[in-house]
Amino acid sequence: MYWLSPRYRLHDERARELPLFAHTYRTITWDQRGFGRSTNRGGPTHPALATSDLKALLDELEIPRAHLVGQSMDGWPVVGLALASPERVQSLVLADTCAGIYTAEIEQGFTHLVQQVETSPPKMLLGHHPALGVPLTQCNTVWVYLYQQLSSFGEPPAVSAMYKALQQVSYPHEALKKLICPVLCLDGSEDPMNLPAWSRQVAAVLPNARVVEIPAVGHSPYFEDAQNDVEGVSRGPQSVV
Repeated sequence: MYWLSPRYRLHDERARELPLFAHTYRTITWDQRGFGRSTNRGGPTHPALATSDLKALLDELEIPRAHLVGQSMDGWPVVGLALASPERVQSLVLADTCAGIYTAEIEQGFTHLVQQVETSPPKMLLGHHPALGVPLTQCNTVWVYLYQQLSSFGEPPAVSAMYKALQQVSYPHEALKKLICPVLCLDGSEDPMNLPAWSRQVAAVLPNARVVEIPAVGHSPYFEDAQNDVEGVSRGPQSVV
């Protein structure tokens, strides 16, 4: 069993839950280009490039088939791989991401997010991060500060450039309806960047999907509440474990 999770942030943010998954799976994580410990010397990154990198990683590690977990912008490459090479994907977990699966409401909301980050870039004030829910920022400033420091590693593109690149990739519903692998749409109940309602709409597009919502966390349940995040992932998709 392989559990492969691309990461758009430094892998140490996942350190709280990786040992829990490793009891059952061979767990592999990787940083997208420009994030964490991955360099980016090939120009602007893009979901299609990340999909190609993900397939190349599976090939290099001689992994024929894997469970894929995509958090936030990593939802795009895992769905991209599932559509391009369905035989390589045993199941998908789409965590706090619309993953390029747009409905009219999601597209409108995502366009608004792009406009927001262009006109008012998020301010990384001490003890605050837009990817973290209010409960954590109010009760554990030490963890928030750690998250901020880990997020500063690498040389990622500007936030507005990332959002625009994601906005350009929309997977056709006709192809998505043929995606038969089990899919879990996981979201934090307080996520302002990928609304829980979006995850429910994404699940409605896919033929074999279910939704788990983790209470009182924001965009990063794996960091804010690692235990419940792992339990949520382990409960579904139904055929994952």
